[in-house]
Amino acid sequence: MNTKVVTFGEILLRLSTKNAELFQQANELQTHYGGSEANVAVSLSRMGVPSSIVSAVPDNEISEGALSTFRKHGVNTEAVLKTKEGRLGLYFLEQGAAVRGSKVIYDRSGSSFALLQKGSLDWKNLLDGSSWFHISGISPAVSESAAQASIEATTIAKEMGLKVSVDLNFRNQLWKYGKKPHEVMPDIVKHADVLLGDPASINVMLGTSIPTKPFYASADDLLPSYKVLKGEFPNLQHIAMTLRTVKSTNHNLIGGALYHEGSMYDARSVDVTSIVERIGGGDAFMAGLIYGLITEKNLDYTINYAAIASVLKMTISGDFNFFSSDEIESYMQGDMQGKLKR
Repeated sequence: MNTKVVTFGEILLRLSTKNAELFQQANELQTHYGGSEANVAVSLSRMGVPSSIVSAVPDNEISEGALSTFRKHGVNTEAVLKTKEGRLGLYFLEQGAAVRGSKVIYDRSGSSFALLQKGSLDWKNLLDGSSWFHISGISPAVSESAAQASIEATTIAKEMGLKVSVDLNFRNQLWKYGKKPHEVMPDIVKHADVLLGDPASINVMLGTSIPTKPFYASADDLLPSYKVLKGEFPNLQHIAMTLRTVKSTNHNLIGGALYHEGSMYDARSVDVTSIVERIGGGDAFMAGLIYGLITEKNLDYTINYAAIASVLKMTISGDFNFFSSDEIESYMQGDMQGKLKR
């Protein structure tokens, strides 16, 4: 495979309410395909970085519809395992509005990905020719077997010399198979070069006791926390998070913070007053971070690029970020801010 970034995670079918309806009001649901790591792969592909998805789906027409959607965006799906057992994982989204937040309900038990076993995938072959491996904290939360497969994949990726990125993505609804996150995630994060996570989530996911604050006004507020984390996980080279001030469901102030070698880098905050959809914003941020690092941009550029990628994602519906690198850079420079493009 001639892929540069390999992502590993569950591909999902999303069913969401329209026009900010409640579940109990809705007579129809809109369909989208997604999944945290798959969203990152789409975003990177749109940015011009070759990417692929490794996953497991049932061998049926619905799965093929999902895979063809990813291929349409340039993502390589050859490494997706088609199985006779299991089903496609689902999640239901109730779109929020104003002071009412959105709501997610997962239906992923017994999915093909949840049934995936350690040793089912030839990781050395799948990772050959690639330079980067990405996973989130969602994949190990789905089932114990998926957790073991996630540890296996990350371990082999590091042994093969790939850069490893992890988005901690704590999902309380999913950790139901008897293991706590801190019993699993350290075996993944110890191999990571890049980590996306806020201090509170880091403590839950990794069992650490790094300093936390109720609110982070700037990147410098995170320096004590990330320095302690670096001491506990010395392989980490870059640690980041979005800086978000929530004024309402549709109005957020979005920035970003990035740690490297004892220094913090701060993204310029953007006031997003009419959010179309927050889903996928974190994945767009993660993709932007990977893009900046893999193309060896300076870190000020990288964190601002990641923040703008996240902001742009929130202006469109669905899980995917469709914007190209040129478009993101134009918004970074203020060239296209709210203007009519003719």
